[in-house]
Amino acid sequence: CNLDELALMSPAQRQNLSWIVGHQRYGAHAFFQSSSSPSLSSSPAANVIPTYLTFLRHPLARKVSHYGHFEKPTSIAAADSDRAALS
Repeated sequence: CNLDELALMSPAQRQNLSWIVGHQRYGAHAFFQSSSSPSLSSSPAANVIPTYLTFLRHPLARKVSHYGHFEKPTSIAAADSDRAALS
């Protein structure tokens, strides 16, 4: 889910989340109970300190992957069509 979806959730719904995955900007932790305030909940998730994980890729490997996914023509006919449109 994204930060907009987190904002719409009740605190009880947020406590049931184990993971928030995807391209998130910093700030998701603000929607969860601070580790410094005592919890009255028996839910183990209520007492977990939110943690961010960042995966970095080698820039060249990332570019090659991006090209293969977004920029590479899907067929020779598509490549010919692109060349014709450019001329």
